[in-house]
Amino acid sequence: MENTRHTPASWFYDEDDARIYCDDGNVRPTIAYVEKEGVAPEQVKADGLLIAAAPALLWACKTLAEDCRMALNGEWDRSEGGFEESLILLESVIARATGGAHG
Repeated sequence: MENTRHTPASWFYDEDDARIYCDDGNVRPTIAYVEKEGVAPEQVKADGLLIAAAPALLWACKTLAEDCRMALNGEWDRSEGGFEESLILLESVIARATGGAHG
């Protein structure tokens, strides 16, 4: 991801300790912890998955915004798969953020 200010690596959720961490291949620094006390386990997991997916969601939103800008300006010749590829990208990051849940 270019021009980002957040930790620039894939983020993951560790369900055992409710920790969001990144993995750059060398170290696994902690990004955040999800509060577990007084919170239902399924909500803790849902929050963790959503937070861990944040960089991918941001990237997908930027990609779709650029696709829309190009389409509106008549710069997109549709040879790159059109909005179908953007939809596939969005659906995949939504699935990651929701643990595969739809809706």
